[in-house]
Amino acid sequence: MIAASKSKSKWYAVLMVIVLAVVLAGCQIKPVLSKKTLNGYFNADTQVLVNAREIADQKMSQSKDNNRIMLNQKERKVIKKDRARVAEIQQKLSKAKMISDYPKSVQAYTQNVDRYLLLLESGSPKKALKQQFHKTSLMGTKIIAKHNNGKFSKTFRVVLAGDKLSGYKLTSNAYQKAGLSIKKNNKQKENASSVKSAKLLPAKNKNDMAQQKKKTAQYQHRPAVRMLEGVAAFSAVMVILVVFLQPSKQDDSMSALADNGGATLFTRPKPRGYTLFLLRSTEFWLLTMVSALICLELLVKPR
Repeated sequence: MIAASKSKSKWYAVLMVIVLAVVLAGCQIKPVLSKKTLNGYFNADTQVLVNAREIADQKMSQSKDNNRIMLNQKERKVIKKDRARVAEIQQKLSKAKMISDYPKSVQAYTQNVDRYLLLLESGSPKKALKQQFHKTSLMGTKIIAKHNNGKFSKTFRVVLAGDKLSGYKLTSNAYQKAGLSIKKNNKQKENASSVKSAKLLPAKNKNDMAQQKKKTAQYQHRPAVRMLEGVAAFSAVMVILVVFLQPSKQDDSMSALADNGGATLFTRPKPRGYTLFLLRSTEFWLLTMVSALICLELLVKPR
């Protein structure tokens, strides 16, 4: 009898731990980021990339080709501050729904910007920095071609100019695959006007954007999604409420110790009535909440 009561109490303790873990960590309904928010993240990452490139250019001009780029204390503080800014964007993206290709692309772009900052902070060689900057520039070009109507901002044109100075031609096959095209002018004017004349190849940009916008709207306006989000939120509140309404086991233990016979300390009766109702309610709302969250995850990718 004692062993059975101990095993049952352990089971309920494990259940309570799972409830708290799910409520605190896994029960947050992930938001769907708007295009305006994602554009803001992309522009912020690009500005950080440009700032880091300016610091790298100053150091590259002062060192030999094979030497590592070593930053001073003031420059390290600037890079750490920028990395914290990028990490904040990464955290916000990780908590959002990835229902289209745009947030995934911005997330990958953010990770590559952070990788460039890390290489610069850790004192990497010039070649590694140039390669990572080129990789990030190509990724940004693809994002602009596919999701931003093919319009380059002034900040991103600085990225293209920096990549060109690193020896990567904007007329290369890699940039053509990314959607970039350069008007070939006279040889005298080519170096001065190549970045300014950079345009995106005509592709299915508008169609892709329209399809993704339609998919996002379809997902957000699904009756099933709205209903499941409401059920998950309500279930989470009910789980917390029911857990707090349960009688304290400490009071039961103290009353058992205060008993003259002492028999109730080892022979606890099974929960009945109000206590049993609360235990069953906890199990019911927990299963309801987990089921709703699982269904929401299955509905993330629109058909």
